[in-house]
Amino acid sequence: MKKENILLYGGSFDPIHLGHEEVIKSVHKELNLNRIILVPNFQSPLKDKVFLTPSDRLLCIEQVLKRFPYVEISTYEIKKEAISYSYETVKFFKELYANSNIIFLIGADNWESRSKWKNFDFILRKSHVLIVGRPGVTIQQFNEYPYEPESFGEPGGITYFEGPMIDISSTQVKEIVIQDSNLSNVLHPDIISIVKNK
Repeated sequence: MKKENILLYGGSFDPIHLGHEEVIKSVHKELNLNRIILVPNFQSPLKDKVFLTPSDRLLCIEQVLKRFPYVEISTYEIKKEAISYSYETVKFFKELYANSNIIFLIGADNWESRSKWKNFDFILRKSHVLIVGRPGVTIQQFNEYPYEPESFGEPGGITYFEGPMIDISSTQVKEIVIQDSNLSNVLHPDIISIVKNK
């Protein structure tokens, strides 16, 4: 019997934006992922500071994801109140769900800088890595990682998924807030007031 596939979608989500939402919807629909765990971090090792507090980021995530019954929110990294290393998160969920396959989502831009990640080889060994396309990152290099339904989810595997390719980043959102411009094209309406009044 094939094991259940559980997708870990980690990141700062500072704030969660429409690009994140579209990735969630597309991996659910196109890759048949019916259990997705969103894992916001407390502090990324590759980012010096955050825009929203952890509690405000969680509030935004909860407001957005209440429409997605197949997505769970984990406070594992936030409760640590320390720098979050993804290999530790993979290890935690691998032990928690020992009878399931853990799929680790990473953007194509972060895949290119994976040498900066601590113990990335552990992630490669213990989970199935799902690389999701990002605008500006050439996709030809990922041709060797096609989606293969029969083996998708198995530890040690790598799959490339082009995804929605929406060109939104949390950095862009912050710039729009600073400029006091319209946020409706980048954020869900339920969280605009939270982000603007941060």
